[in-house]
Amino acid sequence: MAWILAPVAGVALLFFLVLPGVGAFLARARWRMFRRALHAVSRWPSADARHEPPSAGAGEPDGFVGFHRFFGSLEALQGDDRIWLSGAAGSVAVDLRGVSVYLLPAAEGAGRARVDEELSSVPWNRIFALSEGTTLLVGGALYREEGRSVFKARDGTPPLALIYDCPRSAIMRRAIRGGRQVNEYWNPFTLPSLVTGSFILAVLAWILLGRPDARFAAVAAIAAAIGPLTPFLPPAFPLYFLYRLSWRRGRRLRAERDLANLPLRWFPSQTGGADRFVTLLPDLESYAMLRGTLVDDRTLEAGGLSVRLPEGCTLASGSEVWAFGAWREDAAGVSLAEPDDPLAELAVVAGDPRERAARCSSGARRYLAASAVLIGLAVAVNLFLVLFLAARLIG
Repeated sequence: MAWILAPVAGVALLFFLVLPGVGAFLARARWRMFRRALHAVSRWPSADARHEPPSAGAGEPDGFVGFHRFFGSLEALQGDDRIWLSGAAGSVAVDLRGVSVYLLPAAEGAGRARVDEELSSVPWNRIFALSEGTTLLVGGALYREEGRSVFKARDGTPPLALIYDCPRSAIMRRAIRGGRQVNEYWNPFTLPSLVTGSFILAVLAWILLGRPDARFAAVAAIAAAIGPLTPFLPPAFPLYFLYRLSWRRGRRLRAERDLANLPLRWFPSQTGGADRFVTLLPDLESYAMLRGTLVDDRTLEAGGLSVRLPEGCTLASGSEVWAFGAWREDAAGVSLAEPDDPLAELAVVAGDPRERAARCSSGARRYLAASAVLIGLAVAVNLFLVLFLAARLIG
């Protein structure tokens, strides 16, 4: 009997777990690469008004100038794979051959995102129309070709292109929050795999029904073929909704973990425990990380220095605060302000952001485990009932 059940178990395992699992791994890896690429783009200097365009002879013999980023609006299309963007410093071209373009969903208000929003990515060769004035952030290798600036692939790494319709200062947080799959199990591999597996199992069940000694294997094949639908059936379908809630909460915590770590990317991992650390952003703007205590709602005491905070800080006085922002010094003293760089953050948070990130990461793992248990229970309960009913009908 065991050898008869082996094909049923093998098909179910391959098409319902292994192949969707491979797709889930690839989906998570793809979005992780996107977030890393966006981090890298934020660290590159902008190719805009603060920098004189490189001369035609600058850079390497192939015209490579360096890695830069650029905010611009669509000006024109050239051929099948090149677009022109206009920005503060003029126009640049972007070679999009083989590039997937990311789309940030339109947001209401001041660019605030939905908690569970998701970016989408579309291969450039599947985008058939873009309206003039569409705003994009691009980053990558910048070249000079015949006196013009062109973003294109270097060493197999294509430029990053992100379409947005929100304030520039909201791009980084929204893209980091939404740049992840809503549910990794549901990926391009999943539907074809489930349909194929169910079809093969149905054929196996039909073959096994013709053998008197394989009735149980036939029942198992029928139950396994219906397996992908079992989480949605009574009586266990409430477990499926609990699974979705748990999975969504875990996704939110992973996003909160990444957002908590976001301002820390500008600083070395070891700062020697200093209460003040000032660095330079890519466009040479001073950027500070401060740790101290709130004296009032606008004043932070950090290492014996009183620093004015922006309006709108609502943390309680006396609490430990970490603050990140542009470092400003004037006749009135020292203050933190919104950076001119739209990809740098102004943030004032209670407690160490690294500890918050660790708590979020731990919580996300717990919710992931709970999700696996809930969906497993939903499948197991209903699968047992399907087996029982199929056995009664066939027997």
